[in-house]
Amino acid sequence: MDQRVLDLSPDECWELAASQPVGRLGWAGAHGITMIPVNFAVTGDEVLVRTTAHSGAARECDDSAVAFEVDHVDASTRSGWSVLVRGTAHLEYGAPQDAEPDVWAPGPRSVRLRIVVADVTGRRITPA
Repeated sequence: MDQRVLDLSPDECWELAASQPVGRLGWAGAHGITMIPVNFAVTGDEVLVRTTAHSGAARECDDSAVAFEVDHVDASTRSGWSVLVRGTAHLEYGAPQDAEPDVWAPGPRSVRLRIVVADVTGRRITPA
């Protein structure tokens, strides 16, 4: 099957990212590169994640460079898309606000990790 790879515009990237409930947060920490699945919310040109105060993300990401990736794949048509966000994470404490992610994991998530985005890119693969 012939495929095409297309670059996505920033607006397309944000629209597609906001359509999914789970992405992956990545950073360079004490144990090397770490990638974890997280629920998230897109607010304008930022990504919000809720986490626990004792998590690796809370311990290692504040004021640090991070990457965030979200995608969707259709195995039957061998098509899909991927969005990559690069930026700096900042930790915030306090009660949840509007536009917070719907967190699936149990337990309190008292820390908001806000990714201030420096760059967003994406690609789509489609049948030719």
